[in-house]
Amino acid sequence: CSSDLKKMPKQLREWPAYNELKKEIEDFQEVLPLLLELGKPSIMPRHWQQVMDITGKDLPIDNENFKLQSLIDAQLNEFTDEISDICEGADKQLIIEGKIKEISGMWEGMFFDFGTWKSRDYPCVLSGGKVGETQEILEETMMNLNTMNAQRHSIPFKEELNALLTTLSDTGDTIERWFKVQQMWTSLESVFTGGDIAKQMPMEAKKFQQIDKDWIKIMQKSAETKLVVPCCQNDMLKNMLPVLSEGLEKCQKSLESYLEGKRNKFPRFYFTSDPVLLKILSQGSDPESIQEDFEKLFDAINRVTFDKVDRKKIIKIQETQGTVAEIVDLQTPVQAVGNIEDWLLALEAEMQRSVRRECRIASMECGQVMNGLSIGGFSNKCIAQVSLLGIQLIWTVDFQDALTRMARDKDKAVMGAANKKFVQMLSDLVGLCLTDLGSKMNRTKFETLVTVHVHQKDLFQEVWKKARDGKVKDENDFEWLKQTRCYWRQETDHAVVSIADVDFVYSYEYLGCK
Repeated sequence: CSSDLKKMPKQLREWPAYNELKKEIEDFQEVLPLLLELGKPSIMPRHWQQVMDITGKDLPIDNENFKLQSLIDAQLNEFTDEISDICEGADKQLIIEGKIKEISGMWEGMFFDFGTWKSRDYPCVLSGGKVGETQEILEETMMNLNTMNAQRHSIPFKEELNALLTTLSDTGDTIERWFKVQQMWTSLESVFTGGDIAKQMPMEAKKFQQIDKDWIKIMQKSAETKLVVPCCQNDMLKNMLPVLSEGLEKCQKSLESYLEGKRNKFPRFYFTSDPVLLKILSQGSDPESIQEDFEKLFDAINRVTFDKVDRKKIIKIQETQGTVAEIVDLQTPVQAVGNIEDWLLALEAEMQRSVRRECRIASMECGQVMNGLSIGGFSNKCIAQVSLLGIQLIWTVDFQDALTRMARDKDKAVMGAANKKFVQMLSDLVGLCLTDLGSKMNRTKFETLVTVHVHQKDLFQEVWKKARDGKVKDENDFEWLKQTRCYWRQETDHAVVSIADVDFVYSYEYLGCK
């Protein structure tokens, strides 16, 4: 070594042999780090070929006679930078190669989870959670592979990388298409395999039966394979998915047209989602099974009462809150037979007729309130919305009558008398709210009456003050006409809500007590 050489006598350093030995040692010291680099596990035959191309020397790396002297004779020290670059690249290529093997191994062991569907006790659907997890992993894998593919050191693995990218990209497309077909199949399966809708769409139901057979066939085959990549590379699956997708889309479009037709016949169906509407329509022949869906079609009806003998005859509508119910007897029972949209239309019309009857009865009793009939007694006899309409009818009639008599008869006391009545009504309603009203629903009813009547009383007193000041002359004054006024018109037999010179007929939608 060089340290031993330096210890030699000074006289020897002048010899030519000493200088030759010194040069050989220095050259070896320079080439030694390159030899260590070339001895690493990352160096492959392709890297030795690069070294031979650079040095122009033929190195017998596969020969058992390949010795250190061959490398020394190749004068590697003259190509230090180039060989160092080759060795550095080999390290990076080894990392890339390891990642490719890791990814390939991971996807060789990746599998799907299969589950049952409703009454089918055999594997016929992909587990949604597992599919989502697989797609996330796939997306991350594709990103990593594309990153590696863009690196200059990945050149030796281009073919393998491109093949893996193609396979996984194809797998991702197949999974996406497969799961989309599954979503359509699951949404249509219950529609076309039984129930009222299948009977009304026989052609589509027949088409779906064949689609269903093909779907079960590919799912059973896939459930046997389980592994993600082999499943998605299966030719039968790849060929059948587009066919199934096209068939299901046609069934879906036919179903959408069918639903649109039902919505046109019964517009309240527009306020329900497709799944809810499908559930309602599929059970239309069994009216009692859709009790929980009435509240999705009507503002306040959440139950109906069927006749005890004829279970297809609806005799009452109601809003229930816990164990308490507000009930309206239908004027004429509704037969829940035939197409569901037809008898729901009949129920809607009968609801309005029955609420109108309640309003008519209340309007006839309004004149007795505070004149033999207490406000509490009146309100207890009526459903909540009719009680509310009743106090508005009383207020309107008494208010307008007071203005008329004040102008026509010059009756200065009439406004004060009307105010006394309104104050007494409010006092009685407040007094009732301080008692046990029996239920939360009833309390809501009376508290609403108080709220509305407080507003009515304040409006009256405001106009009365203006009348005393001479700013309001009679019932034709705008200060009165601009108010929201409620009348029962005998000539049309309708409740009317008036503002200024515009009249709106009361719609008689059952509103319950909310």
